Amino acid sequence: MYSKTLISKSTLAAVLAGTALTLGSTGVLAQAADDADRADTAGQMQESKDASSSASDAASNAGDASSDSAENAGSDVITEGGFITQQADSQTLAKSILGISLRDGPGDDAKEIGKITDLILDENLKLDGVVVGVGGFLGIGAKDVGIPWEKIDQIDPQNRTAVTNLTKEELNDAPAFVTTEQKQKEEQAQRQMEENRAAPAAGGMQPAAPAK
Repeated sequence: MYSKTLISKSTLAAVLAGTALTLGSTGVLAQAADDADRADTAGQMQESKDASSSASDAASNAGDASSDSAENAGSDVITEGGFITQQADSQTLAKSILGISLRDGPGDDAKEIGKITDLILDENLKLDGVVVGVGGFLGIGAKDVGIPWEKIDQIDPQNRTAVTNLTKEELNDAPAFVTTEQKQKEEQAQRQMEENRAAPAAGGMQPAAPAK
């Protein structure tokens, strides 16, 4: 805030009084004193307004800093102005999980039994499980199996591996995972087949006349 040089009420009154005496007018003297009072009051009001504005700005800045601190309190999530600005050490991106090798154990002799191809989220977008592609060759003949999230362990995004206690045989024997889109397509195809079978009967073919 800029500083202002203020003339005191007594000094200003003395200057104006001297001017009035020089002019030889007592009416001017009284007017000068009134003008001095008004000038001093205006200066004090401006000072008070500037001080109030500075206090308001300081409170606003403190509030913003407090808000950012509250967002980060008790968490390593790095935020600024309501946005996550950086991936924290405790956070994992979905792309770091998709495509990784699912192995049947943690040891060096563990074997790959599938690859994680998708994530399954519940209605609250909480992770329920993963979709694992099993079997096949180069994606041909592979089957998708849904595995609950609690059966997936030791996810290592850097080495692109995860561990499960399930075996390859269990996954091969498991029922295939069907998405909502796949289910709707199957139901539509089934209805179409039923409509096609019902069409000739509805048209009604006339039976051939008996031979005479």
